[in-house]
Amino acid sequence: MPFDQSGGPFLTPEPAAEDSPPMPSTGAIKSPEVERGEIVRDIEQTTHMDDAGAGDELIRTAAPVQLLTEESASQPLGGPTSSARLNVPGDLPGAGAAPIQVPPFTTPDDPERRAALQQIYYQLPPIAGSPAGPKVSDEPMNLAALQDLAMSNSPVLRVAAADAENRRGLAIQAGLYPNPTLGYEGDTINTARTAGYQGGFIEQTIVTGGKLQLARAAAEVEYRNALVALRRAQIDVATAVRSAYFEAIVAREKLRIQTSLATFTEEVFRTQVRLAEAGEAAVYEPLQLRVYVLQARAAVVQAEQRYAAARRQLAAALGLPGMPIGDLVGRPDMPIPAISFEAASTSMLTVHTDLVIARNSVVQAQRQLELARITPLPNIDTYVAVQRDYTFSPGAATVNVQVGAPIPVFNRNTGNIIAAQADLYKAEQSIPQTENRLLAQLADAYSRYESNRRFVQDFQPISLEDQVRTYRGIYERYRNEGQGIQFVDVFVAQQTLSTLLNQYIDLLGAQWQAVVDIAELLQVDDIYTLGEAFPVPTIPELLPPPDGSANEPVAG
Repeated sequence: MPFDQSGGPFLTPEPAAEDSPPMPSTGAIKSPEVERGEIVRDIEQTTHMDDAGAGDELIRTAAPVQLLTEESASQPLGGPTSSARLNVPGDLPGAGAAPIQVPPFTTPDDPERRAALQQIYYQLPPIAGSPAGPKVSDEPMNLAALQDLAMSNSPVLRVAAADAENRRGLAIQAGLYPNPTLGYEGDTINTARTAGYQGGFIEQTIVTGGKLQLARAAAEVEYRNALVALRRAQIDVATAVRSAYFEAIVAREKLRIQTSLATFTEEVFRTQVRLAEAGEAAVYEPLQLRVYVLQARAAVVQAEQRYAAARRQLAAALGLPGMPIGDLVGRPDMPIPAISFEAASTSMLTVHTDLVIARNSVVQAQRQLELARITPLPNIDTYVAVQRDYTFSPGAATVNVQVGAPIPVFNRNTGNIIAAQADLYKAEQSIPQTENRLLAQLADAYSRYESNRRFVQDFQPISLEDQVRTYRGIYERYRNEGQGIQFVDVFVAQQTLSTLLNQYIDLLGAQWQAVVDIAELLQVDDIYTLGEAFPVPTIPELLPPPDGSANEPVAG
């Protein structure tokens, strides 16, 4: 089926019925064959060189493209010329470009033609000119050194340490005995115009049933959990540093690749320019490739800024935003740790701080329930007053003693006991809930780790090697034979190679991010030891456990 200039099929008139009179012929109506012939001639005039080489000059028309719509399709073919319909619309960016005007090819050393070609081809914007990135230190740094810096300078850890100290103080306060009350007491003053009873008193509440010990034990779990939260904050800071570190080395590698690709693209462009200068290629063909040169240079600028941003983000993760980051030790294609999902899940369910906090919360809920149950046991209030009786002479010393306790008749703390039982049940259920959430996160991270690892090791290298061979073959065949190979095939091969290289770098980054995510779930101090046996991290005891406690919370 023939196609018109807009890509749609020509509208062929329905055959006339046998009893219909023939349609009169007019000059305004052209047959599809005639119209298609005009389009072909226009294309040949605007895109091909003639035998004398005069076709290097492109024909530019001013009429905009007319698209075939339902309304225009119902009209007879004709109107503006086919070349006008094929012209770039004037309202598009770049449509005002002047046509190529180059003297016809006579000899390769024609100075007038060479000067015209240089004016066309050698106007490339420089890569330099972007704002400079952050200052660079001369000292190379590895991931371990960066993590040590973060542990010493991150405000996140200072906040977590202050919160732990806050909980320690609250735990101490919860177990302190109530202070006695000491005061002056005067009774029956001015009786028989005397001073009455003059003296002092002391009052003390005696806490029964071990309530203070249980209150301290319950508050101590909060303190232990704050220590575990400090450990979790250390892991979070380490994870932020690791993510920024691998982002930086991937950005550095992408900058290197983009710079190499820009140089490679420009070399191909220069080669094509030499072919055009020698009359072996059309003048417009190098311009097609220069588009890719400009895109490659823009990609270098983008990669430079991405690398600068990654270094700034790394400095911020260290808690030292003004610190110059030197050369980073490591490459994104260095070997990654071998990780087993089964071993990783076992380790995670043993050491993860979220599970430690959940288990500690069960102990805390048990102690709070026990405290709620013994709360109705009344405390004893004692009162002793020592006075001198001045109502007679010479007077005498007297002592008043009171001992009392509230009777739990109306309030037996029933509501608080029910609430504490519900809190204990909720705390118990939080353990499997936390385990399920962590296992789901590990499954996602491990799937990304394994798939990206396989892509990087098994698939992408073969694709890159095959595409390099393909590009070389296509370009050599285009240069030496020229038959059956179009210049656009060279474009496609080169851009496919560039795409594969960028995919390779992105896969390396995704691979390491998955490793960082797994290390966060396993909460290891050294990311390169993943897959090994990890000791459970310990946190020093800063507050002695309460005496007689049956269930001790885990420190970390």
